[in-house]
Amino acid sequence: MAQLTMSRRGFMKTLAITGAAAALSSSAVEPMQALAETTNTSTGELKHVRTCCRACGKVECGVWVTVQDGKAIKVEGDESAPQSRGHCCAKSQSSMQAAYHPDRLRYPVKRTNPKGSDDPGWVRITLDEAFELAGAGLGECVDKYGGQSIFVMCGTSRVWSLGPYQGMKQLFGTPNAHLAYQVCKGPRHWGGIMTDEMGSPWMEVEAEPKVYLQWGTAVEYSNYDTTNRTISDVAPHAKYHIDVDPRVTPLGKEADVWLPLRPGTDGALALGWFNWIIENEAYDDTMVRRWSNAPFLYCDDKPWLTDGWLVEGNGGIDMRTKLITEADIKEGGKYSRFMVWDENNNRLTYWDAEEGKWEGETHKVPTTGSFISHPLTGLVADGWLPDPSVWCDPADSQFDSYWDAGNEKGATTNPAGLPKKPALFPGVVEVTLRDGNTYKCRTVWDGFHDLTSQYDWDTVEEITGVSGELNEKAVKLWTTRIDARHGNGGIHFQLATDQNGNAIQNCRILQMMSCVTGNSDEPAGNRGSCKSQFDGNPGRSNMQASDPYGDSAKTWTGRDKSLDEMAAYMQDFVQYLIDEKSPLAERYGNKVPSYDEAIIIAKRMGGAMRSSQAWPNPKTIFTRNAGEIDAERFPLNRFWARWVDANCVWDGGLQDPDWSLCMKNDNKEVGYNVKSTPYALHGGVCQSGDIMNMANIARAWDAMTQLDFFVDINLWFCPTNGNADIVFPCHHWMEIDTTRVSQGAGGMFGCGCKAIEPPGETIYDPDWNCGMYRAMGVPWNTRDTSATGSSEDYIVNVKPASSTNVAKWTEKLGDVYTEAINGKASYLWPDHDRILKDNVDQWKTEMYPDGPTWAQAKEWFTEHGWMDCRKWHPERWGTFRRHEMGWRRQQGGFNLFPLVDTHPGFMTPSGLVEIWSLTCEAYICNMGQKLPILDNDQIVSDYSSDARWAKGDLEYFQGDDDRFPLYREPTDSPVLKPELYDATKVDQADDTYFMNHSYADTLKKYPDNCFLMTTGSRQPVYFHSEHRQLPWCRELWPSPRIEMNPKDAERLGLKQGDWVWIETPWGKIREVLDLYYGISEGVVNANHQWWFPEFDNASHGFELVGINVVNDPYGQCCVGGCATMRSTPTIVYKATAENSPFGNPVPCDPNGTECIHDASDPRLRQWLPTGTGIRSRVQGEPEWDGSVM
Repeated sequence: MAQLTMSRRGFMKTLAITGAAAALSSSAVEPMQALAETTNTSTGELKHVRTCCRACGKVECGVWVTVQDGKAIKVEGDESAPQSRGHCCAKSQSSMQAAYHPDRLRYPVKRTNPKGSDDPGWVRITLDEAFELAGAGLGECVDKYGGQSIFVMCGTSRVWSLGPYQGMKQLFGTPNAHLAYQVCKGPRHWGGIMTDEMGSPWMEVEAEPKVYLQWGTAVEYSNYDTTNRTISDVAPHAKYHIDVDPRVTPLGKEADVWLPLRPGTDGALALGWFNWIIENEAYDDTMVRRWSNAPFLYCDDKPWLTDGWLVEGNGGIDMRTKLITEADIKEGGKYSRFMVWDENNNRLTYWDAEEGKWEGETHKVPTTGSFISHPLTGLVADGWLPDPSVWCDPADSQFDSYWDAGNEKGATTNPAGLPKKPALFPGVVEVTLRDGNTYKCRTVWDGFHDLTSQYDWDTVEEITGVSGELNEKAVKLWTTRIDARHGNGGIHFQLATDQNGNAIQNCRILQMMSCVTGNSDEPAGNRGSCKSQFDGNPGRSNMQASDPYGDSAKTWTGRDKSLDEMAAYMQDFVQYLIDEKSPLAERYGNKVPSYDEAIIIAKRMGGAMRSSQAWPNPKTIFTRNAGEIDAERFPLNRFWARWVDANCVWDGGLQDPDWSLCMKNDNKEVGYNVKSTPYALHGGVCQSGDIMNMANIARAWDAMTQLDFFVDINLWFCPTNGNADIVFPCHHWMEIDTTRVSQGAGGMFGCGCKAIEPPGETIYDPDWNCGMYRAMGVPWNTRDTSATGSSEDYIVNVKPASSTNVAKWTEKLGDVYTEAINGKASYLWPDHDRILKDNVDQWKTEMYPDGPTWAQAKEWFTEHGWMDCRKWHPERWGTFRRHEMGWRRQQGGFNLFPLVDTHPGFMTPSGLVEIWSLTCEAYICNMGQKLPILDNDQIVSDYSSDARWAKGDLEYFQGDDDRFPLYREPTDSPVLKPELYDATKVDQADDTYFMNHSYADTLKKYPDNCFLMTTGSRQPVYFHSEHRQLPWCRELWPSPRIEMNPKDAERLGLKQGDWVWIETPWGKIREVLDLYYGISEGVVNANHQWWFPEFDNASHGFELVGINVVNDPYGQCCVGGCATMRSTPTIVYKATAENSPFGNPVPCDPNGTECIHDASDPRLRQWLPTGTGIRSRVQGEPEWDGSVM
């Protein structure tokens, strides 16, 4: 590769010159002068717009956009945004080139050539036509095959457009969503909801941990939940820095300890750490005994599984457990009371998950503690850290009022006169059950230690390659407290653990480890999503009213408090603080708030409790999602219910009999087998999603060619819409108004504010969502009849084509609906501002007691800047250890939702941190159903027809293994499948699901060239697969790269900059070799998903360089289906004229034209805003002349 030839300053200078030239050109439209660094001679308006960048999808950096004459000319950091520390990265500044890019989509288009053609034959159409055609095509799929035949796709690029996460599924009546979330944060959030809280693995890195534990992430490369600037500040401020990664990251070079594990073995390493923590008692004793289910007793020989419904963050589960409950001991006992052995009082006692209390006593909320300052004091408020609570002590009079009636001074529950002390290692505890027999029971902690003890340091070293000495040094540094009041900081674990083949259980292990060491909801801990009353995803959800549940609603003690009752609760709480002389009383001015003040406090806490008539649904989410296309392969996805497995989606698109004949032909070079799905998929919509992000994307492409109808909304032509029928053009982030909440635990909320006008017939994603509802004949809003109806032509003029939906809603709504679909503006499809108001409604303050309008929220943000969640929501975010306070139990989600009760503890089935997962046990353990169940005091032997659980023969779910977070080798690791790495054994490989049937021959030809490949590395100038067409970004990193240790390269005769073939049993591509001593020998590391915007064919060359082309489609996490992208057998050899198409090692388009692979390529200039562009103009689209069209 040639050296870079054009710096940012050079680009800016060129832009200033070409911008001036464009200003002199004759054009029917006002010329564009974007990106000039210096002010031009115009006397037009100059303004600065405070907003939120979205050049990447992960942080929500605060920025200022300078606009002159209506054109954005500069983006710079906003100092009021602590989550980004005033930083503004290369992607943000370059994204102006996206707004004014000559190849940007500005008009809707339709396909005129068959799918699979190199040329889709795009033709420009109007916005109205696009909606009408989309409604007709997708409506036909619904009418012919049912709503489940549609799948919806989404990623995180335009985070204000997450309709497929919720509203789009409801639109089509489908459970099937292909979400990037499956390999990006989702596994961590899923691991969180089964451990303590959804999203809890998000770490409050901004608060600067004492020990920075960086596990499988390199945020310094590319903003991911935290900005690269923030992490570059945080790491050197930590006393110790530990880096767990197969390769040395830029920050890792300065780490105190580097643990270069074999890719995919994170779970084994973590279990080894956990074993050391248990055996050296390096855990937080209060967290383990009092706030986890570690002391619960279980019996593997219990002759039945005890069932019962338990609430948790997703709504609830139908438990099926070997844990010992009160119902197992006596008739009429409660299944929600989990038995433990009290070693102080030498008796059985229990934790009541329904009531959130230990037997015979009420939790005393701690009133001692301290305020912890944030490193950015002045911008971020202090946080209250309560001291750990204790059990009621019969000898201490302060607890006299906390004993249950009839149990004064613990007369019944504490016969030894001592506080409870649940045993962790009592040995065998004999318990007589209701059948009169005595059984030998153990604690969960003891059983979990059986698992961890299999991972002593020698075993861990054998599996991971990391020495016991290094591991012990690292875990000791992390767990030895520097400040005795709290842990040293959380675990910063990210994409690697999501993508290495055992994703869900890996994430459980790590989050459990954070919890039991006192590093979860602690300063700089794994605190989860920041709690804000702004919803950062406008348009994600519709505004449909739901019917109350009536008598079937789930209720329990402490539910359904009104706003007035919550206000009274806070008044009583503050009085309690004053009586106890608590420092926390200072937060409330050391006085009991008046009624009006208490109402405001109650509102900032979430208002009235979440009503039992609205949540949870009486039917579990697992039961309701039995129709998922992946339900048979990945039954626990029915519980998680965010995504369905991506590979099952593509298999669902490949069920057509004619396509099956093609796949089963004798030409093994192109033939491959596909597993069956319960039904076929016929249509889909994509919004900010991508076919390239996971699974095997060659199969994804093939599946897309088979769909009856597909719709995309995008900024560009790209591989995802290469087989679309309709493509809508979307707004750029500088062209929109939107609410924003900082990613993860960043702790800030604010707005994205429109800085420039959108071009052509581009559309704002939430408006598109509403338009799609209209096109399908489904009301967006039935909740607010006073809402102003949209007057947009694509709403009032487009008549729905789906007879199924029209009939349903005509029957339900009558004339109101009929008049609306015949052209009358209606609240059923509200206008832009009303949709946005729905996302600020809950921010009920003294100034806005009923919530602001969108305009008011935007005005506040513009004047005051980013809002601190600690300040605005001090109870729900400005307080640590919220489980102690009773302020943590809400439905699963990222925002500040109303509490469901004020019980202490967590929103898990047991109400505690779960070492033993009741969710996994219920749904993926013992799926053969060989044991009877104890159901409402009755033993039921055959419950195979009971819809509450799934029955199946999946071999890995026949036992109890997954109740604990076990380690599984990645599907294609050298341990499980050595034959894929050894030329002498490769003929023994099962090639049933191979897609590259020449792999064996290649391995025999290059026996010394086989590597273990990890993928997914990001670059500072790109976000996932985006920005490849932005000239400054592409100049800095023009080609995809694969890293290799120089010693390996020398051995193989390879050199820096060589194009090399990367070949696996599932595909082959080319990337450029990048030599790096920071990666272990025998391991290679490939860039994340690449494609070539400069190629003007439908696929844009993704099949030539996209690393996910070579993925094993069925190499997946057996729990969640998450693709294995970090442990793949790979042959790397030099691309030559002899072994490359067109006789050229450089990838070429179908005409033999090389991709851009050199920083001096003149085509980069054609992508400048004043360039001509590279792609062909769509029929009916004006030529690009450097003007805003």
